[in-house]
Amino acid sequence: MILCIIIILILVVSCGKKTSPKNSVNRLITIDGLKTMVIGLDLYKKEFGNYPDSLEEFLRNKNIADRKVIADGWGREYHYTKAGDHYVLFSNGSDGKPFTDDDIYPE
Repeated sequence: MILCIIIILILVVSCGKKTSPKNSVNRLITIDGLKTMVIGLDLYKKEFGNYPDSLEEFLRNKNIADRKVIADGWGREYHYTKAGDHYVLFSNGSDGKPFTDDDIYPE
């Protein structure tokens, strides 16, 4: 019921904007997925001592078969780069291109 209300609100709010309702929903799915990935990457570091070199390594070492875990709301793999003891994680957003205004980063 609450999910239906949220979706209706998204549809109403997005009617006057360039963003389609589907993109609004995909954006929310992506924001939630990025939050989950951040938690997963932090747990990975606690277990293995460092962040994975790639999302493929993350899936392999955690025995995760479902590739949806590393995909945004549009079904595209998250952009992930390990940089020493840190990483950069984001979605390319609705246009599918990295480093543009619609990229979505974890909060």
